[in-house]
Amino acid sequence: MDNVSVYGTMMPTDWNVFMPLLYTNGAAIASDDGTELKINSKEGLEVIQSIADLSTKNQCAPSLAMAKGAFADKTTMLMNGQVAMLIDGSWALGNYSNEAFDVGVAQIPAFDHPANMSWGAGICMSPKDAENEEAFDFFCYYTDFNNAIKASKENEVALGGLPHAVNVFDGGENEKAWMSTYTTVDETQNCEAFRNILQQENTRVGENVTLKNFPVIVDNTIVPLLDNVWLGEQSAEEALKGVDVSSELQGTWD
Repeated sequence: MDNVSVYGTMMPTDWNVFMPLLYTNGAAIASDDGTELKINSKEGLEVIQSIADLSTKNQCAPSLAMAKGAFADKTTMLMNGQVAMLIDGSWALGNYSNEAFDVGVAQIPAFDHPANMSWGAGICMSPKDAENEEAFDFFCYYTDFNNAIKASKENEVALGGLPHAVNVFDGGENEKAWMSTYTTVDETQNCEAFRNILQQENTRVGENVTLKNFPVIVDNTIVPLLDNVWLGEQSAEEALKGVDVSSELQGTWD
């Protein structure tokens, strides 16, 4: 692998990129009710092992050490021609557009059926400030799509993510306004691709939003175990089959 100059892809080792791959195989981090671990099911292990095999077996992706190295950045590697394709979030489109890099967008590879994940960032106000007009005014300003468009155009930077309101995807003026923020590259087709992916049948809200104790289960337990898989030191089954997070699996927030 030391002589490879262009890799086919990157191992999607972050949870926000391997979770939707789990969904394409009928798996997930946990069951829908949040009471049973599912990443170590047959379907889940198949996905995790296939990701590791991209580097350790098929040699079409850089090693974990290279991918996490001080000078390695997947966005830069794509723009430099060091990698042909990768899985990333919609937020990356703004970065590519601002750099005038013409990137393509497509549905992620699927194991059994097409699927994807979406989530939004929560904005909270302290209950002590429930009557704080300034805080509420800022909340209204920040969540208004029209203000995001205005700020984007005033600062001459493309929007860094999908619109947070479904009614923007109206096929009309709202959608045109969103697409108009990408001025250096025509991103019409990419925006349409993101819209279609977001609205497809098997796109679901990610478990980082719905699963209780997500940081404890995933960040503190599963992610460290997976490092051994990405390095090729253990198989997915060896790393995950006996993991016990039963005490942390306390249901979902929905």
